[in-house]
Amino acid sequence: MRIHTFLLPALLAPAVLAQRVPEVEPNNTVAQAQVINPGTPNANLVAAESDWYAFTITGGELRVCTNGTVDMRIRLYDATGTVPLAVNDDCRASLNSDLRINLQPGSYTLLVDGSSTSATGAYSLDVGLEGPFKPYTANELEPNENVAQAQLIVAGDQIRASLGPPVPVLSDLVPAPIIVLSDVVAASTTTVITATVPLTAGAYVPGFAVQMTSGTNIGLVRAISANTATTITTAAWPVANAPGDTYDVITANTT
Repeated sequence: MRIHTFLLPALLAPAVLAQRVPEVEPNNTVAQAQVINPGTPNANLVAAESDWYAFTITGGELRVCTNGTVDMRIRLYDATGTVPLAVNDDCRASLNSDLRINLQPGSYTLLVDGSSTSATGAYSLDVGLEGPFKPYTANELEPNENVAQAQLIVAGDQIRASLGPPVPVLSDLVPAPIIVLSDVVAASTTTVITATVPLTAGAYVPGFAVQMTSGTNIGLVRAISANTATTITTAAWPVANAPGDTYDVITANTT
C-alpha cells in the first residue's frame, strides 16, 4: 500500500497537469508519503495492491483521472479514508477511470487500485481543479435508499451527499441565525418527537433537520422526513430522545 500526500493549488492549468513526477520509494506509510505540489504521479500498481493519496484543496470542481493500460478504479473518501464520497471504474470506453465532483475546501483521500486483484502495471494519475466551487443548495436527506424515498431535487441543485451511511456534521449546516424554533421533547420514539409548541403541518420538510441540544443524543443532527401540528418524524437516532430533552429545528441547507 502506498500513501502519498500533496497540496493542490486553487486551479491547475493543463500545462501544470502535464508535468510528471516520478514515484519515489519507499512511500508505503504516512511518514514516507511522497509530497507532490503541483504535479501528477507516475506510479506502478502491483497485483492486489492499493495506492492511497491524500490532498488538500481550496474548493472547486475536482477532476481525477487515470492514464495507462491498467484496468484501474478510483475511490474518493473524506480525510480519514472512511467516508466514501465518489467512485469510478472505467470511463470513456477504456480501462481508465475519470471522476468529477464538486468539493468544499478541505482535505480528502483517494484510493487507486485495480478492478481485479490481478491488475498490474504502470499508470499515471491526474488530479486538479477545473472550476470554482459551486455552493451546495442542500444536504442529502436520509433515508433515500429506494425510489419511494427519492429526494426531490431540481435542475441546478448541488447536493452534498455520501455513498455511505449518513454522517451529519454540524459544521456542514447553516449557522445558528437560521434556527426556526427551539423546543422540548414531550415524548419520543426513535424516529418521532412529540412537540410541545404548535407546528405548521409540513412546514419543515424537505430541507430541515433536528439538532439535539441536550440529552443522550446532544449534538447529533437528523433530517426531518415529515411533520404534523404536534409531531416531527426524523431519521433514526442512536437511542430514543427522552421527555425533557431539548432540540432546535434548523435548515439543512449548507453555506
